[in-house]
Amino acid sequence: MENGGKKQNNLLIAQNGGMLYSLMVVCVFFTSVIYSAVCALTGSSNVLVSYLLGPVSILVAVILLGLKVKNNPISPLLPLKLKLYPTLGTLLVFIGLTFGLSGLNEYFALWLKSLGVTVSPPSIPELSPLNLALTIIFVCLLPAFFEELAFRGIMQNYLKQSGTWFSILISGLLFSLFHMSPTQTLYQFACGVVYALIIVCGGNFLNTFIIHFLNNLFVILNYYYFGLETTLVSTVIGLAFLVAGIILLIKTRQKTEIDTRLIKYERTGFILNALVGVGVALTFWLQGLFL
Repeated sequence: MENGGKKQNNLLIAQNGGMLYSLMVVCVFFTSVIYSAVCALTGSSNVLVSYLLGPVSILVAVILLGLKVKNNPISPLLPLKLKLYPTLGTLLVFIGLTFGLSGLNEYFALWLKSLGVTVSPPSIPELSPLNLALTIIFVCLLPAFFEELAFRGIMQNYLKQSGTWFSILISGLLFSLFHMSPTQTLYQFACGVVYALIIVCGGNFLNTFIIHFLNNLFVILNYYYFGLETTLVSTVIGLAFLVAGIILLIKTRQKTEIDTRLIKYERTGFILNALVGVGVALTFWLQGLFL
């Protein structure tokens, strides 16, 4: 049990994480509306600019949250240091996500397509040296950094008193819903869960940012250059790596002391404050599923 002063600092902080989620989703809604209006007025659009809507929304949401709460939400994450522990489990997870889970998601997308769901190919500009550089920045780097800062940095920190597996699963669920893409639901949920697990096992958001970025980068390079196709064998082998990595991470998980009397209140506070964001994101998710 923690001492009274430290316990007081941890009282009901999960609600801030729920508030952050709602702010992010609402900001995505407004930035999307503004972007659509600008495109309609100018008669043109830029696919790379559209990838900035998420990072910009997260940045605005973090600033708004910082104005609302007493303590700076980024302060607990400082100083930023890359942790090399646990290395092997994280490496296996990266291989598993890149080759196994992505392959499984392709089969999932094909199943949705067979049910009549529209499966749109990724919007990526034509290959050129400039487009490649801009795509790496706008599609791979910035989304990975800001999403990991928000979900595995700030939000995961706020959820630390709500129970380990609750924080991991709710982080994965909301991460998946934040992308509002039915065809990516399975993939994004699994990624969110695994990234949260890395945090619980002693890493920080810089660790998950690097994995997230490299995963995005592989997708782009494969689209432009490699052209590797998903096979059942590569998917199964990749999933085996993923399972092995998860097992290693769980075995090295560092247990944190939690005041069990607060868990119910922490979870309730988080969920209530996240409801607005969940409602808006779920509306767009359903729109993508049926329209």
